[in-house]
Amino acid sequence: MTEEERLRLSRISGMPFAPQDFITPIGLDLKTGGRNIDLSKQYFESPLLEPAQPSEPAEAPDYGTPTLDDIVEGNIKYQEKLNPILAERNRLAADEAIRQSQRQAAALFPYLDLAGERGTERALSASQRYRAFKEQLPSSVQAIMASKQAQQESASNAFLKEAMAAAQQQAAATGFAGLGTGRRFG
Repeated sequence: MTEEERLRLSRISGMPFAPQDFITPIGLDLKTGGRNIDLSKQYFESPLLEPAQPSEPAEAPDYGTPTLDDIVEGNIKYQEKLNPILAERNRLAADEAIRQSQRQAAALFPYLDLAGERGTERALSASQRYRAFKEQLPSSVQAIMASKQAQQESASNAFLKEAMAAAQQQAAATGFAGLGTGRRFG
């Protein structure tokens, strides 16, 4: 395969092709197809595999890089210019958040009112059911009967007191009439 064919194939397939002389695994001779021990010895004796010797650090050239103080000063100036813009942006965002909350509350209040009404109705209904249940209990029935009996007793006591008062008035009238004539009626 010629170099032109490799280039043409690499453009078509998108895969690069290197010359055969460049690709040489350790101990393999591509020309003969066999193993060559000398190639592997040459590889291991290569100067590329020698450890690197530490060298003296070179003085870094000055490319006009800013110092830490320059960076801090630049950031402070940047913040001073940016702070009014950010403050205005935050104020606008807060105003929009308040308007959005007001719109949400206005949309939500009818549902909250309805839920409150339903809750109140459920509580009232439960209270009435509990009261009816409690009135059916034996102790409640006994208390109601005792109350009715006390009312009847109170009414009969009042009638008794009225009758006794009428009798005392009659006795007083009879005694008063007998005083004036000196004689008894009868």
